[in-house]
Amino acid sequence: MTRRRLLLIALAVLAAVVLAAPLWLGYFGPRTAAYAQTWRPWRTHLSLQYEHVVPGRSPRVTMEAHYRDPWPGQARTPGWQVDFLTLRRVSPWLPWIVTERGSGP
Repeated sequence: MTRRRLLLIALAVLAAVVLAAPLWLGYFGPRTAAYAQTWRPWRTHLSLQYEHVVPGRSPRVTMEAHYRDPWPGQARTPGWQVDFLTLRRVSPWLPWIVTERGSGP
């Protein structure tokens, strides 16, 4: 009985780590947070570029995510896609998170 209980606890901890990984990666900076929120296994050639950065440790950053998506989801055609991301950090103790997302041509 304890072996089964330990297995369930281990699976619950693993599921929590996997689900919270994108949030924890936000502690490594806005680029890592945007990559964790944007990358998918089927997307290739993902590149992130800063679009707007306010000098002096701004709590808000805007980025462009360029990627090739063979199955685009919300886009009409497969191929190169552009997402515009706004990342925000409310406090230095909290991670960067994506607060706004928009798609482009």
